[in-house]
Amino acid sequence: MNFHATTPESRIGKRLLRQVLVFSLALLAMFSLAQLAMEYTQAVSGIERSLEAIGDRYGKSLSTALWEFDRRQLAAQLEGIRSQRHVSYVGVTSEGETVMELGVKAPKGAIARDIALVYAGNQRRMPVGTLTVQASREGAAREIVERTLKMSLLYALMIFLVALFIFRRFQQQVSRHLADAAAFLQSTGIEDLGRPLYLDKAWRGDEIDILTDALNTMRSSLRESYQRMHDARQEAQASEQRYRELVENARSMILKIDKNGRILEFNEYASEVLGYKPEEVLGRHVLDTIVPRTDKAGGNLGARIEGILADPGLESSSENENIRKDGSLLVVAWNNKPFFDASGEFQGVISVGVDVTERKRAEEALRENRQVLETILNSVPQSIFWKDRNSVYLGCNKSFAQAAGLKDPGQIVGMTDFELPWLPEETEGYRADDRQVMEGGEPKRNIVEQQMQSDGKRIWVETSKLPLIDAQGRVSGVVGIYEDITERKTAVEALRESEDRLESVLEGSQLGFWDWDMETGRVYRNEMWARILGYTLDEVRTNVGQWTELIHPEDRELALKSIQDHLAGRTPMHRVEYRMRAKDGGYRWILDQARVVKYDAQGKALRMSGTHTDVTEHRKMQELMIQTEKMMSVGGLAAGMAHEINNPLSAILQSAQVVLSLFSSERKANHAAAEQAGCSLDSIRAYAEKRQILVFLEGIREAGIRAARIVSNMLEFSRKSESKRAPVDINALLDKTVELAFSDYDLKKKYDFRKIRIERQYAQDLPQVPCTRTEIEQVVLNLLKNAAQALTELPQRDARSTISLRTSLDGDFLRIVVEDNGPGMPEQVRKRVFEPFFTTKGVGEGTGLGLSVSYFIVVTNHKGAIEVQSEPGKGTRFTVSLPLR
Repeated sequence: MNFHATTPESRIGKRLLRQVLVFSLALLAMFSLAQLAMEYTQAVSGIERSLEAIGDRYGKSLSTALWEFDRRQLAAQLEGIRSQRHVSYVGVTSEGETVMELGVKAPKGAIARDIALVYAGNQRRMPVGTLTVQASREGAAREIVERTLKMSLLYALMIFLVALFIFRRFQQQVSRHLADAAAFLQSTGIEDLGRPLYLDKAWRGDEIDILTDALNTMRSSLRESYQRMHDARQEAQASEQRYRELVENARSMILKIDKNGRILEFNEYASEVLGYKPEEVLGRHVLDTIVPRTDKAGGNLGARIEGILADPGLESSSENENIRKDGSLLVVAWNNKPFFDASGEFQGVISVGVDVTERKRAEEALRENRQVLETILNSVPQSIFWKDRNSVYLGCNKSFAQAAGLKDPGQIVGMTDFELPWLPEETEGYRADDRQVMEGGEPKRNIVEQQMQSDGKRIWVETSKLPLIDAQGRVSGVVGIYEDITERKTAVEALRESEDRLESVLEGSQLGFWDWDMETGRVYRNEMWARILGYTLDEVRTNVGQWTELIHPEDRELALKSIQDHLAGRTPMHRVEYRMRAKDGGYRWILDQARVVKYDAQGKALRMSGTHTDVTEHRKMQELMIQTEKMMSVGGLAAGMAHEINNPLSAILQSAQVVLSLFSSERKANHAAAEQAGCSLDSIRAYAEKRQILVFLEGIREAGIRAARIVSNMLEFSRKSESKRAPVDINALLDKTVELAFSDYDLKKKYDFRKIRIERQYAQDLPQVPCTRTEIEQVVLNLLKNAAQALTELPQRDARSTISLRTSLDGDFLRIVVEDNGPGMPEQVRKRVFEPFFTTKGVGEGTGLGLSVSYFIVVTNHKGAIEVQSEPGKGTRFTVSLPLR
């Protein structure tokens, strides 16, 4: 017959629906987050490229507007930039001041670009300011989140519809047939065992059909069993007498209960255990006498007893709580057998019971302990297993079973490593470790090895094995625990490779790297950091103190303040240039850049990393460029001034010379003019000498001559050389210039080359240099005179006063070095030595144009370079570099 349940409830289908929804939504969330991160990265990259393009698009027009100070054009350009997508701030600064800005400048977090504005005009390029553009990350993030959220909602709806479809199909094809089968079983009694189960479905040989066949087979088996029980009933009646004798002598509780639940018989042992005399219980209902209606767990014992009495075949043995006469509870294991009258009609149940209270308590404790142990084993992330002395598995936890490709940990029992998905070489290694642990009786810990998984992946594991000890203290096997360390090992390898790459990049870029752990005070520095200062890494200490010690005293406060400002959050990064003392005692200019890279929960800085860049040569080049700019600016000024001064100066010199000649006694006209005036020329001269008129006139003449010399130098400084260049032997030129210097002796100049030692260190086989001989001689002579004048400032001039002349070849340049061991000069003087009219000499002792003219000759006329190095107390060294072609 076909059987239908009235209201089939698909609980399995609902669980399946929930699981599908939860799993699908989790995957959707992971996918959405990954897509969100990828699109955000792409959006930020796009914004950065658009900011780069702004400089190309607007740089020229902004430079022109800023140069011409056209505020309307400048505002229009900035409005155009500000209107671009995601741009939150745009501003133009010039000479450190903000000229115009639109939007609000974010202190940090925004994507920013500083673009130099260079005006190109009159065949020159001049920096006029800086364009600062900031783009908001929030706008791009908001767009991406909204777009991703819309897609996620669409996918979620699709997932829900698919899951709902699966649920409905499962309910139609599985749940309702299971409900029909359950209803059939619930309604089937002894008299219905001949009725087969038919379901409302076509035969397909699926699991539902297999279940139907199994239920029908079970029905047939039950029917046969019932028949055998009926046949055995006659034999039971025959043995009733023997049974009664056994009851009286057995050490088990034996009760005879009629089909209405009244106690008919109660043996002596039952009386002993339960505390009742037989007459106290005979005829009473078993419930509320020796069986409570409910047990401690809330189970309905009354319904259970009634079920046994209604159909004793359903529960031939049972365990349940019983109650003694004193009200105490005990657990009894009952074996229930029905008894019948001669006609085969059911009369009641004979129950044989054993007190199993203590056994149940022990079993419960053991079950609880085993459940706790199993929960612990299956909850830990590590894989755990145990084997006997033959390396045959005795058990494992779920994590190990999953790795071995087993559905249930119980399947591992009796298996060996050869039957698991491990590689042969892995299996041999595992068993060798097992033998070592069991034979030595000592654990073997932290074994790093590989393991092939059931899904074909090979992972890295860290295993520890311990001997398994039995109750007699003998090694009965081995227990092992391992953890998947693939990610950790991969991360360690990746970190090592990353560190190697970083070190290579820093090494190739000539950057010194430092990392300061503020919690421990230790500082890590790389090899280049030490090499910049001439040290080896072993010579560098790992504390902050050495850094502060090596900073130039004049720069120390500036460097410390920069770090303090960054730690206080006043600057986005620590960036400062200062001097550091190298191992040879000299100072190198260092560009120090760093940021805090780690904070604690309260925002306190814990770690700071940065780089050192040697900018010494860069600083020298900057000074050279600045000096060149000054020379070019002063050149035109000098020419104009010299021409303007030369004419009145000539008149002054000529007039002074004429006046002096009018006092001369050698001219007869002077005597005649004096007599005509009524006095003698001698009295006029006496008056002039008395009033120092002649001295003043002589002073005017000498001052005019000195001024004429200055004008001549200025004209020489501004005049482009017309001399022809020719190859010159520099070593010979230096020797000739020294001879000229030896002939230059003047008490007013306070120096005498004859008392100065000249050291020559010439490189041999130098190529000849194309230059104007007279101009280079003038340069060298100026340097020799300056050195000689500096040596006069030593506390005591003696044989130690030395000027060194050196020549060498440096690539495409020939270098001339003029060095003295004089008093040196401070940094503020060194920076200005090439400026026109700058001098440290007294009035009348120098024009301040000697080194300016030398600089002009070398840099402008010969396209070379001249630089000076000096420190107080360490002498001065001038280096002239002349190109070889």
